[in-house]
Amino acid sequence: MEKRLILLSGPSCVGKGPLTAAVKQFRPDVKFIKLSVIKSKASRHNIPRPDELQVWNDPDCWRAEDELAALAKNDHFVIGKCHGFTQAVNLDLIVNYREQTILMEMYYPMVPPMLAAQRLKGIKIETVFVTPISEDEIQFAEKCGFERHSFIKAFMTDKQYNRIAFHKRHIDAEFLEDVKKRINDSVLEIETAKSYNHIIVNRDGEGSPNWNRLADGTFTEEPVGDAKRAMESLASILSGK
Repeated sequence: MEKRLILLSGPSCVGKGPLTAAVKQFRPDVKFIKLSVIKSKASRHNIPRPDELQVWNDPDCWRAEDELAALAKNDHFVIGKCHGFTQAVNLDLIVNYREQTILMEMYYPMVPPMLAAQRLKGIKIETVFVTPISEDEIQFAEKCGFERHSFIKAFMTDKQYNRIAFHKRHIDAEFLEDVKKRINDSVLEIETAKSYNHIIVNRDGEGSPNWNRLADGTFTEEPVGDAKRAMESLASILSGK
């Protein structure tokens, strides 16, 4: 069986985390392993979210910003920036992993260098984009007189607020500046969706009650609504259907 690498992208707070966790818990028939991009602890203001506590000190998941920057000259890693913070992918971890289907959440500028990486030439790579709004809905808003980018930013502002309220995060000027970057960047991210192999429209972002998920990552029951539809779509892709 050919090894597959699924790169999953989408705007901040679109629900990529609960989506992959839901497939893992409620679709045990779908066999895959989720490997993490190595993220900067500075992107969380050095304070993990409740669902990140168990992996906070795992160097394959989180490292200090200066540690990640030092990997830039190492061709065993793909390095990129996500909302101003460094991220890294350990290519050897992908190549040497025994599991045949590997899933990774991937910030969109890092997808092209992943596709071009020589170390991954023997692996089939598929790309999946999760969007909170369809192109048809955006075009409808434009016909109603809304400017495209302003409409997307307003839409994503609501998504960000819902996530902040869900995690009960402290809000200060620095935190708001980071959220603003994520909202602005979502415009560019959504425009790249058409370059992906698969697009999943999921209106139930992180913090939506339809996930039936607590802030620490525990599911109380199976997702419903768009969350469930997104779960089934990703499960189908991971199954090769």
